[in-house]
Amino acid sequence: MIRALLSVCGQDVLLDSQSNRASIISIAESFDVPILPGIFGSVGALFILARDEGDPESPQMVVRVGLVGRPPQELPVAIDFQHKMTVRVIVRMSGLLVPAPGVLRVALAHVGEGEAIGHWDMAVNLVAPAAVAAAVQ
Repeated sequence: MIRALLSVCGQDVLLDSQSNRASIISIAESFDVPILPGIFGSVGALFILARDEGDPESPQMVVRVGLVGRPPQELPVAIDFQHKMTVRVIVRMSGLLVPAPGVLRVALAHVGEGEAIGHWDMAVNLVAPAAVAAAVQ
């Protein structure tokens, strides 16, 4: 069974060209927005997956993005274990529109299956414009 060992989102995911190590920039726990709908310029997701012997090397999977309790948007993602038992999946999203406050979930799932194998939740909070300005300084 393919499973997620790690699921995390941030402003971006970088891959070091020399060490081949992944880094999450500014882990995203919550977003404070002064107006809705809110647009997030950049969100990166990192999933580290493991498979068992006999599991497919190129499973068909999707990333689901949306507010919990609302239908998510599904984005196909190419995964290839390349004869290994673990793989990193890096997804970058730009211009992500969030229509209301709530919990924004980025999840990875098999195509056609309801249950995600891994996800990351981020709170979206509507705040007064003055509070956002004070937080930025």
